[in-house]
Amino acid sequence: RMLSGKTIGWLLNANATAATILLAGCSVVDLGSIAARWNVTHAREVGGTATPIDLCYLHSLGSAALLPLVDLERNPAIASDLRARVRVVRTDIQNRMITQQSDWRTWEWRAHGRLAQLPADLETVKIPDNRRVGCDGYLFPKVPSTFPEYVR
Repeated sequence: RMLSGKTIGWLLNANATAATILLAGCSVVDLGSIAARWNVTHAREVGGTATPIDLCYLHSLGSAALLPLVDLERNPAIASDLRARVRVVRTDIQNRMITQQSDWRTWEWRAHGRLAQLPADLETVKIPDNRRVGCDGYLFPKVPSTFPEYVR
């Protein structure tokens, strides 16, 4: 600004314009899906050079991680125990999405598209009613409802 002789108003307007363009771009791009795709593609379990796959992180991304988890589950390079855990996480996310999409108040355009892209031959895991899914794909017994809320 000093070298080109611009005013402070020009500097403020240029920064506001740049911030607006950046925020508008981030609202259109699905950053969670990009992060999930990168983690699945570069995971050590599939021959990548990144860290081992973090299923808890992918589970926390929710619907954004659904299609990358399908690709990871179908990858022949991963071990069978990891494939089973990936299937549990993917099934949990898929079931939550189906429940969410059935209510018009929680319906999402991106989630609708992701569910439509799922392959028809996917195996789902039947999660027993007395079990809950851990973020890493392990099944745990449910805590009885008689316990106080802070224990559950």
